[in-house]
Amino acid sequence: MILLTAREVRRIIHQLAKQVSYVFVLYGESTEEDRDIYTYVCEAVISTSLNILLCLITAFILGNLFEGFLFLSVFALIRRYTGGYHAPTHTQCIVVCNVMVAIAILILRRIEWLQTLAAYSLVSVVAMLGILSFAPVQDKNKTSGREYRQAQKSKSMWITLLVIALGLLGHFGLGGLLSATISVALMFVLLGILCGSYVAKAQGKTA
Repeated sequence: MILLTAREVRRIIHQLAKQVSYVFVLYGESTEEDRDIYTYVCEAVISTSLNILLCLITAFILGNLFEGFLFLSVFALIRRYTGGYHAPTHTQCIVVCNVMVAIAILILRRIEWLQTLAAYSLVSVVAMLGILSFAPVQDKNKTSGREYRQAQKSKSMWITLLVIALGLLGHFGLGGLLSATISVALMFVLLGILCGSYVAKAQGKTA
């Protein structure tokens, strides 16, 4: 039943993407030859949008919409440059992300120590060391040169430092819950990097 549901979700997203790409062709924004490319892009956009919407709904149901939004924003911003684990299907990606948001909110509720400055400092240092050591994680569907990887590592380091600095200001200005949310996001970014690195090595690629 789960596999059937996964196939149905994938089919619906693909069909919707094909219809959207057809509109581009119909109005002259694209050619028939490029329709497959537009379909692929539209499929990625639809899947990502659906994923974000469901994650926010999960956070809303759990009563922590702001924390869920902040967590997703920090996670997505840093992960854009660090890379990380990629689920093999749209459905699995959606499930993983929603479970991740739910776990993050439960962590924030259960572990009050994360709201302390000591916890924030410790997580920040560990996250920076992890990014320095393992990022960026190479996607199996993409190839990248040494210069590109170095540029991505530099961007991920600076962006993470900026996020940490903003979280530090937020800790003193708005309270420990904000910095704790960023801490949890950093932990999940690091977990994604480690899992992605392991999978990449298992596939014979350098992480």
